[in-house]
Amino acid sequence: RFADVDGHVEMSPVAALGTTYGAVCAYNDDSKAIIDGNSETSVLLPWNIEVDAIELNRTFAAGTISTITLPFSMYVENVEGAVFYRFKYVSSDDWTVHVGSVRDELIANTPYLVKTTGETISFKTGATLERTLDASPTDLGQDEGDGWELRGTYGKMVWREGHPDLGHIYYIDDAGKLKKIEADDELGPMQAYIYFNGDISDI
Repeated sequence: RFADVDGHVEMSPVAALGTTYGAVCAYNDDSKAIIDGNSETSVLLPWNIEVDAIELNRTFAAGTISTITLPFSMYVENVEGAVFYRFKYVSSDDWTVHVGSVRDELIANTPYLVKTTGETISFKTGATLERTLDASPTDLGQDEGDGWELRGTYGKMVWREGHPDLGHIYYIDDAGKLKKIEADDELGPMQAYIYFNGDISDI
């Protein structure tokens, strides 16, 4: 708040509306949490926070498959604008990612594939934001020894030349096909990538 006093501008303090935990801002009265899904800032929730409403600021490409990892659980009937899928497996003959639709509940700190009907996703209810500082979001899918995992992120991922995971990591293109991540590729927080923990000479 600013006031002009004798030709000078002075500022008087205004109480902050919320507390920021990296890419998440939780209102002090617990009425809402705003999650910046377009940010490169990590999600840094040190404890659980219950809020009455959640707003996700992230722009999606309508009708295409992308990935998402959320720090809260919610029944899918309370989510508008998207269909969510669990990772199942990768077929080695044509390198296609196979998924199954989520029909009941999204689980906090779990990576999913998602297809949106528009550019945004909205939530009808609030939820409990769960601690993310020690979370390792991973979905092994129907792991039958094939070694494929869907790994979620809460911080920006960058794979530099010489990184030991290069050759093991893939992202999903709009057609649901695997594309290998190359040196200097980046992935933002609250997304996911596919990791192969086997011998890369086999693929």
